[in-house]
Amino acid sequence: MRPNPAPQSSHHGTGLLVVLTVIAVLGGAAFLGGALALVDRAVGVVAQGRQGGAAGAAGLMSADELVGALREDHGIGSRLDTTAELCAEPEGADEPDPFLCTSAMDTDVVRIVAFGDTGIAAEAARAMREARSDGGHDARDTRDACHFVLVWFDHHGLDRDERDAMADDARSAAGC
Repeated sequence: MRPNPAPQSSHHGTGLLVVLTVIAVLGGAAFLGGALALVDRAVGVVAQGRQGGAAGAAGLMSADELVGALREDHGIGSRLDTTAELCAEPEGADEPDPFLCTSAMDTDVVRIVAFGDTGIAAEAARAMREARSDGGHDARDTRDACHFVLVWFDHHGLDRDERDAMADDARSAAGC
């Protein structure tokens, strides 16, 4: 029995490896550059909307308006406008925070936070869910509904079906 001979090195294989490496690096750079350009553009659009103040979110339903739409069907009794606490720009901020909410309401059933657009709300809801799983806060459930994030705490006492129905009704009321 003869052992299998060791494979011979080939200049073609080395050249191919170099070409593939260059393609991967350039492809990664193009992807990273494109992603950075997209994020920069999104932040710029949000920042322009923020400069207009409340007019930047013109046409979007506020948290107070959504509470009014959900109030009857979901037994919302008391409510408190928490916009000043939750949506205030941090002091000394050089640039506007693109993830800053536009309005917020705490009720006896749910906390509703409105954002400038659906993408920001979806990302904020994802971040809240991750923070909850890391023990960052005591929310029981967090859902995005159009440009809103709905947050339920244990003291709200709603089960999953009730939260699903409220999120669906919020999407319908907001028109998405």
